[in-house]
Amino acid sequence: MRSASTILAASLSCFFSATLVSAQTAASADSGPVPGVRIVRLSQVDGKVQLDRLIGKGYETAFSNLPITQGARLQTGNGVAEVEFEDNSSMRLIPNTEVEFSELARNTSGGTISTMKVLRGTVYVSLAKSPQDLVRLTSSDGDLALAPTSHIEFHVGAPASSVSVFNGAVQAKIGQTTTLVSQKKQLVLNASSPATPTALPRQQKNMFDTWDETSVAYHKQFMNASSFSGNGISSATPRYGLSDLNYYGNFSDAGGCGMMWRPYFASAAWDPYGNGIWAFYQGVGYSWVSPYPWGWTPFHSGTWDYCPSQGWGWRPDNTFVGLQNAVLHVHPKQGPPRIGPRLPPVEARASLIAVNTQPLTLSKVSDNNFVFVNDSAGLGVPRQLFGSLGKLSSTTAAHGFATTALYSSGSGPQPTNVIANALTPAAPSSLRAEQKGVQPTSMSFTSATSTFSETSHGWSSLSAAGTSPPSASHH
Repeated sequence: MRSASTILAASLSCFFSATLVSAQTAASADSGPVPGVRIVRLSQVDGKVQLDRLIGKGYETAFSNLPITQGARLQTGNGVAEVEFEDNSSMRLIPNTEVEFSELARNTSGGTISTMKVLRGTVYVSLAKSPQDLVRLTSSDGDLALAPTSHIEFHVGAPASSVSVFNGAVQAKIGQTTTLVSQKKQLVLNASSPATPTALPRQQKNMFDTWDETSVAYHKQFMNASSFSGNGISSATPRYGLSDLNYYGNFSDAGGCGMMWRPYFASAAWDPYGNGIWAFYQGVGYSWVSPYPWGWTPFHSGTWDYCPSQGWGWRPDNTFVGLQNAVLHVHPKQGPPRIGPRLPPVEARASLIAVNTQPLTLSKVSDNNFVFVNDSAGLGVPRQLFGSLGKLSSTTAAHGFATTALYSSGSGPQPTNVIANALTPAAPSSLRAEQKGVQPTSMSFTSATSTFSETSHGWSSLSAAGTSPPSASHH
């Protein structure tokens, strides 16, 4: 009788064989990189992160919610980044990492094919349970094919690269040698070495493992789309962005206008298109990029409605608009429909065009407090750090702001600021939320909020440089 491990190995071998055949078939039918076939989401940016969007400008400052197309390159300096895929799978880049999105395609069965080339540094990848989707990582030392639900760390660098498997399994190919790496194993890859790779026990965790685990837990907790049931989102709707929608807002019957999703910390005066960026993409033109941490799905699907007693709210549907998302209509209950900010002419050819028709409002750290500000709509609020945001939002609506006390942690590295310690080793002690039931995450307050401040300054500098059109007003 075959052991369970033997059966598992045989099952995974069949999966990886099917993956290879399917990928080869798709590749033979592909005429080369075609940006726009699929887009994936740059879902989190913290610190120095840059993206090459293939428009002849090379690497430029990256912002959350920028679409990533086939062939684009993403790199981190003194910063970290996260990328979300359609099924809520995700990839995280630690500092000094560079990744090329070599292939973002679809196969004949409707599944996705994602191939990322890790040029240097370290990435974490956590896959959803999507057997029809194919995910591969390539490098100069060898290539990896990932099984569904796999969760791995892949390091590329001298003198050799390595893959650590936390969950699932990976098929590693080094030259002509193929090795199956199972859960809780590590494999060293070295293309220049004639030695046969050997699976090794996973070594001690590093500080970025904590950040990765916290991020995975966040998506698992908030990705559940049950709150969207009956509100226009079906199982066929892309899942990326749903975690942030569930955390940063909720559905409610907006004053007799019907069910709409609204972000927390937003009054009736707040405008979803009041701040943002037009990002240029070759062959397509300009794509709208929202600054809000939840600002992906509501700007690529559904419609925005205005209810006089509540303000702007989003109604989902089962459509998805890619780069050309300027066509999303908004339908106020009073007055004629309009279409967000005015789309710049393609001839403008500016890489990034800032839109600021209202002041950019941020929630942020002030002394030893975190201040939630009305009409920030979640901008500046770190993921998951404060638990449920509903009560804080209600307090903000009543008083214009809400304050949560912070206290300094003791000396030495703390679980709440492993990213801050890594990015700025000389940084002072971390600040934690002094709130009952709060489970601190690995992202620091100062690190998380400074990114959004830099983003707003970036928009201001874009306008000052003359890259904005004479008027970026609404229709």
